[in-house]
Amino acid sequence: MFLPPKKGVFQHERACRICLVAEPVDDLVQPCACRGTSAWVHGGCLERWRRTCTKPEAAYQCGLCGDDYRDELALELLRERLQQRREEEKGVPVAMTVLAQQL
Repeated sequence: MFLPPKKGVFQHERACRICLVAEPVDDLVQPCACRGTSAWVHGGCLERWRRTCTKPEAAYQCGLCGDDYRDELALELLRERLQQRREEEKGVPVAMTVLAQQL
């Protein structure tokens, strides 16, 4: 039979959902709408994840609950992506012009 945990038990069982380590407790934050054991993450672990994840939406959105991160890092990563896209698109008109000239 499953019994619900006693009040206050989860407070001592907080652990980062990325690295699965509880220490240092002071660095654990709740950055989104996730609840339970998924709610807690070290700020540094989350930042590293958001910067290196191959999913583009990880920069601004929690992959578990879908809540948007409304912070400076989201703005920074979105600006970087926009700048990269602009740089990639600069060559497209030139390539099309050269192709048109050759036709």
